[in-house]
Amino acid sequence: MTFIDFTFFLEIYPESFSRRGSKGYSKKQLLMALIAVQVEHIPTIKALVHRLKSDPIFKRSLGFEYISKTPSA
Repeated sequence: MTFIDFTFFLEIYPESFSRRGSKGYSKKQLLMALIAVQVEHIPTIKALVHRLKSDPIFKRSLGFEYISKTPSA
């Protein structure tokens, strides 16, 4: 469950909108990961990837599946 309303974001950037970036990941999941970087004071994207790989509860709270592939830096 999320307390952030992503309706406006998904209207501007629909799932089919893709100029660049990770393929196969929901834009909502990636946005939540970037928000988590700020909230959790994670210093780098590399540190975020490490946290996603090592903390399954954190990974699931951002909308990623436990057994799914973690996005790379």
